[in-house]
Amino acid sequence: MFKKTGIKLLCALLFCTLSVGLGAAAVQTVRSTWETIQKSNARIIDTGRQAIELIQDAEDAGAEIAGTITAKQVTFLLTGIDDALGGSDVMMLASLDTEAGSVRVVQIPRDTYINRPGSQNHKLNSVYAVAVTKAKLQGQTAEEAAHTGNRALRAFLQTNLGVKIDHYVSVSTAGLRAIVDAVGGVKVNVPMDIDYDDNSQNLHIHLKAGEQVLDGAKAEQFVRFRSGYRTADYGRMDAQKIFLSAFFHKIKSEFTLPTVLNLAKSCLSHTKSDLTAVDLIPLIRGAMQTKEENVKMITLKGQAIKDENGVLCEVLSRSYAIDLLTDYLLPRGGSSSDLKFDPHGVFTAPGEIDRIYRSDAPFGKEGVSMDRRDQIHIR
Repeated sequence: MFKKTGIKLLCALLFCTLSVGLGAAAVQTVRSTWETIQKSNARIIDTGRQAIELIQDAEDAGAEIAGTITAKQVTFLLTGIDDALGGSDVMMLASLDTEAGSVRVVQIPRDTYINRPGSQNHKLNSVYAVAVTKAKLQGQTAEEAAHTGNRALRAFLQTNLGVKIDHYVSVSTAGLRAIVDAVGGVKVNVPMDIDYDDNSQNLHIHLKAGEQVLDGAKAEQFVRFRSGYRTADYGRMDAQKIFLSAFFHKIKSEFTLPTVLNLAKSCLSHTKSDLTAVDLIPLIRGAMQTKEENVKMITLKGQAIKDENGVLCEVLSRSYAIDLLTDYLLPRGGSSSDLKFDPHGVFTAPGEIDRIYRSDAPFGKEGVSMDRRDQIHIR
């Protein structure tokens, strides 16, 4: 959990990305902006005053700020948690290479098949849910259990995918709504009319086709809809690509002082992470300096099959997974021989599942860049 000083440092970081760095020039720029803001309404004035105080705190903490994350490539587990069911319905691995100026995002289907002793649930999203349930039974609070679930999922993926995962960040559906509202909504081209109701989850999705600004509630509807796509969950993941690219474009093109404050406040209040505010300083700066064409997203697809319980799962192709993870998540210069994929055989089982696991997948490995989200055709 972020402490008060950590919150101040994060806000200070976000302001400093508007300028070259944390030096005197950046501070002078914001102070000049403050003089202009004083002429605006009372709410903006209060916001600006807080900004100046936070930037001064950042100056005072300069030595500590300089000693944060120094790795050239950092990989994160990003999860989206379903408030109603408690599962990790969205799972992504995002790798930021500050030296190369690139970001790679690999989406992992929630229905990816796993085979763990003692468990009858063969879907990957059960790893988080089971860990959270166990933690609560052991007396952990909901907040503590959520962190336990994220740590368990990170450890599972790191061990079995063979990719080093440095940190985790998770957001609930309520958190997504708040963050989108904090930035003033996100402009998205909705590909078709969407109508869906699920009273059991209190989920009601009603969107019209066309380009529009989605507020938090509508953004949640857009990224959660799946039943109307021919490719079901893969269609939803493509919609999430479209939304993420639009969100990133919004932040890079409209990063204003009020937006930064609102975003920082919402992120801190509605996400769970093992990152500290100080950790975020080089990471956010690196992300803000990354061009949209250098942010590439791809889905680690599987082939559909029903498990022994008749539940539809997605079985990974071992060779395809190794090639894709090597291309997108290993440090530059790494090779497939460096990837220790599935050392315990959790992604396979005897019979038809293993046949798929050993076969070559009929999927390509070419991801889509965020600046070409128009190339994503959801069906």
